[in-house]
Amino acid sequence: LGCLARDLATLDHDVSDGTVTAGTIDGMADFCASNPRDVVMFDLHKKHIGPQLFRLSQQLRLSGVRLVAIDHVAIQAEMQADLRWVPSFFKDPAWPDHLDIHYGWDHYLIEKSLETAPLPNKNRLLVLTGGSDAAGLGAVWPKMLEAGIGQPLEIHWVQGPFSQKPDIPEVTKHQFILHQAPKGLDSLINSCDWVLTVHGISVFEALMYGRVCVVFNPYADQNSLEMIALEQSGLASIVQDHDQMLARLAALFARQGSSAIHRQSATEPDGQGALRLLESAVDLAPV
Repeated sequence: LGCLARDLATLDHDVSDGTVTAGTIDGMADFCASNPRDVVMFDLHKKHIGPQLFRLSQQLRLSGVRLVAIDHVAIQAEMQADLRWVPSFFKDPAWPDHLDIHYGWDHYLIEKSLETAPLPNKNRLLVLTGGSDAAGLGAVWPKMLEAGIGQPLEIHWVQGPFSQKPDIPEVTKHQFILHQAPKGLDSLINSCDWVLTVHGISVFEALMYGRVCVVFNPYADQNSLEMIALEQSGLASIVQDHDQMLARLAALFARQGSSAIHRQSATEPDGQGALRLLESAVDLAPV
């Protein structure tokens, strides 16, 4: 869940090693019946959510098991659950009104492994285009940053594990530093002044470290209400085309060192969401 060993040490627990593979919902039900659990947590891809899962949740609840539904599972009215947890600051108006869904900035299941460092003020820009760079930004952004940004930058470019190498200009005023599929982003985020990223979990990792974040969301109809809410929060700047991206970056660079630079605040992820979820799950278990 993203929590650390020291977090688990604060809970009264035993850790059981093992892996269970159940080819069917009935197989999972049989396993749960023969291996009693106080609490079962569900966090599944959308394609695994359906009538069979809902029937399993009914069976488990009838047997006295407490159920925790996370993210996509949590917003399903047919899903039986004692705790519904969505790692999002945004309450989607499409969620069923009668469900008690827990959400908020303190609900993100991301780990903060470092203390927030002061801004280095080194003109360092971190660029994150996603694991596969589905929008092909590595082919266009380096040249755009070269042509559209006048001041020299130290650009830390993260190449995702399924991404092509970015097309960095042979002659450039900037210093491009390539990071190929790093295991974590904490250190990179913490050592840079600004973050340019596609919309995804990296946005909230950047906010967790109090970094100014420009978020590229090229699909106008994708998560439109959430994008509006994120922009209105003042914690991130949302752009939908390359020209907007350059203009927002230029404005941020012009404000460097001013009081307008964003710092850590109370309304953003703090890296403790996974521990909060565990504590809430423990509270469900019978004494």
